[in-house]
Amino acid sequence: MKKLFYGLLAGVLLFSSCSDKDDETPSVGTFKKAKITITVSDDFRKADGDFFNTSVVASNITGNISQWKVNDETLKNQNVELDTDDFEGGATYVIQADEPFYGLAITLGGSTNGSTFHISYKIEIDGKVENSEENVAIKAEDEIYTKGFSYTADN
Repeated sequence: MKKLFYGLLAGVLLFSSCSDKDDETPSVGTFKKAKITITVSDDFRKADGDFFNTSVVASNITGNISQWKVNDETLKNQNVELDTDDFEGGATYVIQADEPFYGLAITLGGSTNGSTFHISYKIEIDGKVENSEENVAIKAEDEIYTKGFSYTADN
């Protein structure tokens, strides 16, 4: 399942960051900042068959991977990948772009074979809430929960 998420992310970034206008550089005002908050409830248990994954990928105008802070810890030259083990017993992650981005892709996905757990997320771009859901129930009888988002700088 992780390979599917990574493949989707790569495709979104590839197509959202390509342009026929290679010789034009956007002005500084077109770059954006991001903050993503993801919470998985404390009843999340890997041993019960719970699964949750999130990936955050962004690049700056030169195509380099954006720098991130995850719960105030800096990640340099790498994308954000959080999986089931990171959410064991419940967790909240605040993921912030440490620099402006040009293209951004976010995927969230989860399922359970056991008891219900809940997730909440909020995606802020330049300080404005663009997408959010609170207390979404992930139940065994439901299909796999997946969400994907992509954002690019204004042209």
